[in-house]
Amino acid sequence: MKSIIGRALSVKTLQTALKSSYGKNKKKQGFDGYEPVQHLTDTEAQVYYNPKTKQAIVSHRGTQGLSDVLTDVAYTTTGYKGKRFKKAERIQKEAERLFGSKNVSTVGHSLGSLISSEVGKDSKEIINYNKPIVPFGKKRQNEYVVKTQNDPFSFFYKDKKNSQNKTIDSKTINPFYEHSIDRLEGLNPEEMIGKGLKIKELKQMIKDYNKISKSNQKIKGYGKMKKKELQEIIKRIHQ
Repeated sequence: MKSIIGRALSVKTLQTALKSSYGKNKKKQGFDGYEPVQHLTDTEAQVYYNPKTKQAIVSHRGTQGLSDVLTDVAYTTTGYKGKRFKKAERIQKEAERLFGSKNVSTVGHSLGSLISSEVGKDSKEIINYNKPIVPFGKKRQNEYVVKTQNDPFSFFYKDKKNSQNKTIDSKTINPFYEHSIDRLEGLNPEEMIGKGLKIKELKQMIKDYNKISKSNQKIKGYGKMKKKELQEIIKRIHQ
């Protein structure tokens, strides 16, 4: 399970999901064990499902084109959500119905992060990158925010040492570069962001694995292992 432990996502998987949300091609490619759910995937929102881990990702695209600029302006100035938000909500709800809301990670970048905060409140976690500060923006209890230090749209956002927030140090003042998804490369690609499983849940996963494994493949002694050891085993058996 290279990309996910429980419901937390690796930086690498988060970056790929966000990058894949852009582009004019409606048909998206799979990555890190996730495959696109085509009937719920288009150029504005994408749903990916990993059949091994039973986890799903709903990715909401940021600003791309004039219609998104108008959506930005309307939401920022009046709080009006418009068609983009309403369609995203329909896709989000259907993904949560199909896979279970507690198995869904909701992610977004820029405008997409504002949308994910609006529609992802029932999912296991919301992971947003460079979320703009706007008068009508929401911050959810299940939300994790990653930002770059010199991102122009989230510059005045203070994380107040919240463990659910992470700031990437900036070495430039280039607003386009600092806002770009490429800046996620400033983090360890295997670092996990989001809500991972508890020790009890990790042990249950190994117990379930042992039930269907041959005697020489069963994991022994996991009952006394610490969380990090359990996570490494879960990674290995799901690779």
